[in-house]
Amino acid sequence: MQLFFSSMRNKVKEFFKVITQQQPVLSGEFCVKEVLELFAQSLADVDKKDLQSKLESAVGLLDTYMKTISPQFHNLSNNPNFNLMIQTLCKTLLDANPKGAAQVLCQVQGLQALVPFYRYQPGVIQYVIEKLYATVSFLEPSDSLRTKHLLAKKTLGARRKTCLVLIHLATECGELFVPYLPKMYEAYKQLNSSPNLLFSEKTFILEALVIISNHVVDKQLDFILEVLGPVQVGLSTPEIQRCFSDVSNFVPLLLESQNPTSLTLHVCLSTLSVVWRRVNVPLPTEILTNSLPSICAVYRCLNSLARPEIRAQFIPVEWLPIFDVDEYVAATWLGDNQSYLLVSETADNNIRNRRGYMDHIRESCNLILESMLQKKTIFGFPNFSGLLLQATFANFEFQPHRIVKGLLSHVVKPLFLSCPPEQLSLVEPVHGYILKTIVSKLNISWGQLQLREQTGQKSVSEKQEVVEDKMLRDVSREYVTMLKDWFPQKNSTNKPNSHLVQYLISTESVAVPIFFTMIGSLFWPDSPTFRASLQLTTNALPAICASNISVLHQLAGELLGSTLKCLSLPHLKSQRLPLIGLITQIYSELAKVAPVIVRDVFLTVPGITSAILERWYRELGGKKLKVLVQEALTGIDSGVPYQPKIVAVDLPPMMRQTMQNPSWLDAIDDIATA
Repeated sequence: MQLFFSSMRNKVKEFFKVITQQQPVLSGEFCVKEVLELFAQSLADVDKKDLQSKLESAVGLLDTYMKTISPQFHNLSNNPNFNLMIQTLCKTLLDANPKGAAQVLCQVQGLQALVPFYRYQPGVIQYVIEKLYATVSFLEPSDSLRTKHLLAKKTLGARRKTCLVLIHLATECGELFVPYLPKMYEAYKQLNSSPNLLFSEKTFILEALVIISNHVVDKQLDFILEVLGPVQVGLSTPEIQRCFSDVSNFVPLLLESQNPTSLTLHVCLSTLSVVWRRVNVPLPTEILTNSLPSICAVYRCLNSLARPEIRAQFIPVEWLPIFDVDEYVAATWLGDNQSYLLVSETADNNIRNRRGYMDHIRESCNLILESMLQKKTIFGFPNFSGLLLQATFANFEFQPHRIVKGLLSHVVKPLFLSCPPEQLSLVEPVHGYILKTIVSKLNISWGQLQLREQTGQKSVSEKQEVVEDKMLRDVSREYVTMLKDWFPQKNSTNKPNSHLVQYLISTESVAVPIFFTMIGSLFWPDSPTFRASLQLTTNALPAICASNISVLHQLAGELLGSTLKCLSLPHLKSQRLPLIGLITQIYSELAKVAPVIVRDVFLTVPGITSAILERWYRELGGKKLKVLVQEALTGIDSGVPYQPKIVAVDLPPMMRQTMQNPSWLDAIDDIATA
């Protein structure tokens, strides 16, 4: 039902866009009139929910209208009626002082929509700033007796939206804020010392200021250094350094909510995250030098707790749930609305609070490191690879899938994509370790899931099983999709990074895990991952076969045999045609450079003879090849298990050792035969 209404809402917006393009003034009059009338009625009757719902829809329509006319706003403003209409709307929104959170929400959303008007009348922006700064500490009458940590959800939602509107305006028209930046920063300092604002709200305001500073290039560095001054002092205090020295000293910081050092670390990491993410220009090396050791220290301490024996030694039993998925998130995944509503009544707030703290500092470190990688400043840092292996990816094999997914999204991607070509060889140990560990971890996890389904033995509750399954599927899709994007299609608008592609297929420690990902992910019983795996292989195969590296041709033979094995799996019966298409492509590419390998693989298939292979070879590049392959493979179906016998020869020691490791290929075989 929700999907239906969402679809209808989008259709109405598209229809309104068409009307606006044809009659911009008429549609504007209708839209503005609706907002003004409903806003006035809503101010008079705060508790009328159906009226509030109509106002939210009208404000959403206003946003659509302003975005549609934005390119032609300057021409439309020459119309006196149109100009008066927009000015009246803006003045009404700025003058209003709503008492209800719902009205405040619509008020700031309406101010957000008027970006084209601010560009036409830049002087208005100072009044918008004043209104947003005043609204960020909004309280409903019922909130007057509550502390800031116990405010009503609707109040917190309105305040959060106000902060996000400020960030949006700074992003869309930050140049208009430049004359008022000094006053805004002074006002921020006052708000920062106010006990009425939440820490997250203060961080949002700082984020907007940093975005605006990008338009003051000559003075930006001084501003950033002033912002980071307290951070450098905070991270260098003896208390923080003591926490970083050992896991036993770090654990109290995680578990004690009243620990002042805990708040100091929170503030420092959040400020660093804002600065590194939002500053457009590369930051000076001194900022990196002062920041990176502390980030690595946090990673090292957090990742140490991933090891079961370390966790058992330092974390009391009653605090172990802080490492679990948040109850609200789990209830959402389970689709259990009743359970979701009961979470606040049953969950331990202390556990949830400290879990949120731990997740926040980890996410802040991920975001900071992601920005450092994207700005490429970090690649020249001494012993950069060693720091990553010893800190960011320490105990990587013990991390839960949700932590691995976060590292994939924020750290692993830019670690490959942003690395300068001349630095790739220096980062190779990190690249190889990451890919090898992830594919091994995923193969084992999928094997365990298949075994559990086959035997019916369950070591966890059904709800926990669903949560673990969801995390496994999410990280599998993230990982395979990431690899697929590194090998874009020939006709894709995304141009391939030739240096990266060459590095991926020519570096043994990197190419081997990618090949085993291609092989293993075909057997993982998850449709989106399977489709991404097919696309990955399709995109990467031409570059692999075009290389002169014999090891890659041997691996392509392994891949061919594994794809043939997939034809005999019941859960892939519906994917027969895509698999045959992939088999045909592998044959077409590999037969040109390694015909012996192709022949040895196909001759193990029942019914395939040398005569058939010779006919295929004559049809290379022709349209009939796929039909011939499909006809020849009709004997391999879900009722006839097929185990290709492939002998890999002349492989380097690292490759031979990898193939003998049961955590890789044996795990794949377990999945395939389950």
